[in-house]
Amino acid sequence: MSKLPSGWEWTTIGEVCDVVGGATPKTSNPSYWGGSIPWVTPDDLSRHDRRGISCGARSLTDEGLRAASVRILPAGTVLFSSRAPIGYVAIAEVPLGTNQGFKSVVPPSGLLSDFLYWYLRFATPLIESMASGTTFKEISKRRMQEVPLPLPPRAEQERIVAAIEEHLSRLDAAERALQASNDRLEVLQQRLIDAAIEGEIVCLGDLLREPLRNGLSARADANGSIRVVTLTAVTQDAFVDDNTKRIEPKDRSVDDLWMQPGDIFIQRSNTPELVGTAALFDGPADWAIFPDLLIRVRVDCARVDPRYLTLVLRSTRLRRYFQQSAQGIAGSMPKINQPVVESAPIPLPSIERQREILARLSKETESVGRLEGASSLAARRARSLRRSILAAAFSGKLVPQDPDDEPASVLLERIRAERAAAGSVKRTRKAKAS
Repeated sequence: MSKLPSGWEWTTIGEVCDVVGGATPKTSNPSYWGGSIPWVTPDDLSRHDRRGISCGARSLTDEGLRAASVRILPAGTVLFSSRAPIGYVAIAEVPLGTNQGFKSVVPPSGLLSDFLYWYLRFATPLIESMASGTTFKEISKRRMQEVPLPLPPRAEQERIVAAIEEHLSRLDAAERALQASNDRLEVLQQRLIDAAIEGEIVCLGDLLREPLRNGLSARADANGSIRVVTLTAVTQDAFVDDNTKRIEPKDRSVDDLWMQPGDIFIQRSNTPELVGTAALFDGPADWAIFPDLLIRVRVDCARVDPRYLTLVLRSTRLRRYFQQSAQGIAGSMPKINQPVVESAPIPLPSIERQREILARLSKETESVGRLEGASSLAARRARSLRRSILAAAFSGKLVPQDPDDEPASVLLERIRAERAAAGSVKRTRKAKAS
């Protein structure tokens, strides 16, 4: 553990706080659900952008509470998701229960909920490293209790929270401005693409040099011998190792599925916003195969430059065409099929004109690319600065120490005494009950 400023003390979450798990009543019993008791899941926090939370998508009845032995957490408890994923954090604004996806932390008197909230945000990478599991990692109650906690004086906790919020509010404003700038750049890029394409309309199917091809459906296998790209590779236009998985085909040849430079891939199934997204693969040959949810397009390069066709497929007109052509039943991802792709209307000038358009557009978008690069760099710096602010806060470097503050050693002893007394009361009650 690193050295702390004078007046601070190292302790652990479990020494000063109660760590509480949650539970879920049987979902098939309607008498357990729809009552007045708030009940929160990690999924609720995935869509939650405030520090405080007062309810989830579902609530419990008294019967459901008793059936699952759900413990009601007091207001001020810091909820911390312990799996799938580790690290969603919020503060209970009212008494509530949670499901088993939490190791919630009930702070004692003298430890600010807001201070603990920011600390758990900061300590999430450490907590993840302490987790275990094969299918997915989970932090156990015992390991959560072992998480180290730097404890400053109570008055300094208040100053730290105020300083964190002041610094991060400025960063939030800067990041909102960056996002607005990125949105404008995306609109500009799209307008440049839409303005560039021209020519007589032909069907994409008339430009093929071989039939369209769906990829292979296979389970991921960490020890598999073949790399297959994921949909993310096309969504992000990034054919890199991070956007692949390993598979081991069973009784199936993949010789005709290896990706080659100049191949265009179209997502045949995804969300309504992403279905039909296209990307051009430019090598290396035989680097990976492609999955069943992608359609491979190989064109006659004497008639159409694959780079130009990719440009057209990314135009507003073609994006709208694929979205309107997609079909699917309720609750499933919308899909397009090969006939839809073959019928896609493609504005097609001469091959010479296509290359002129590509060259002109490259110059026009060069400055946009530089702005996007600068914006991306600024966003990375903002994330790094956010981390640095929290690191300074919990090492005693964000705000000055005040020698008049009651030292954390006194606070820690008081917390220990209160917890010991509470434990003694509980043991006495159990003894009387027995």
